[in-house]
Amino acid sequence: MPRTIQEIKNLSPRFRILVIGRRNAGKTTILKKMCDSDGSDLQIVDANGKQVDPSILEPNRQRGMSDIENEITFRSNPLFVFHDSRGIEAGAEHEKDSQLRTEYLWNFLRKRSMSERIKDQIHAVWFCIPMDEQRAPSAQFELTFFNA
Repeated sequence: MPRTIQEIKNLSPRFRILVIGRRNAGKTTILKKMCDSDGSDLQIVDANGKQVDPSILEPNRQRGMSDIENEITFRSNPLFVFHDSRGIEAGAEHEKDSQLRTEYLWNFLRKRSMSERIKDQIHAVWFCIPMDEQRAPSAQFELTFFNA
């Protein structure tokens, strides 16, 4: 028998979203708008529940393989939990790098999809593509991700 919306809300009171995109694609801006926040109420916790410095979301930080398990929330709208693939495309100019980063993302999604608890699963993926280019997707990472 299908579950009702209320039953699903009881099992998963927060909506969990993986946000993917190149730097300066507007990922943090979208999160703030979605949660009606200026960013001052942003909280990041790691897989162990420890607070993480929110400055990791600042645009000028050097990118790398950030911890995708970190949970990003805003006190202004605690019904959303975001996971950021931040910097996942960094250095992915070559096909091999793009494949490794795509594999990293898909492993995260597979692991989360196998979770027995709905509240720990990823409910949506937002792929942010900057619109300052002539065509999208155009980066090797984006092409590899969509072809996986």
